[in-house]
Amino acid sequence: MPTHTTTPDGAADLVVVGAGIVGLAHAVEGLARGLKVHVIERDERAVGASIRNFGHICATAQSGQALAYALAAREHWLTLAAKAGFGL
Repeated sequence: MPTHTTTPDGAADLVVVGAGIVGLAHAVEGLARGLKVHVIERDERAVGASIRNFGHICATAQSGQALAYALAAREHWLTLAAKAGFGL
């Protein structure tokens, strides 16, 4: 059975539905911006799309502004991976 915790008043600045890679990325960014974040997940462990599809980052297929965004995202993912203790 999933468990949850809340702030004493139950308030959140950002509510993220889904603890997959996209949801958790949004939660991490919200926390980095000083927001109170709640993540809602229906399952106890990873079983959705993230567990099946995550693992490929391609920055070389981009150009112009999209390449700048891709390279910045790559650096961000490398930093998060190091903090989480896994190789990327």
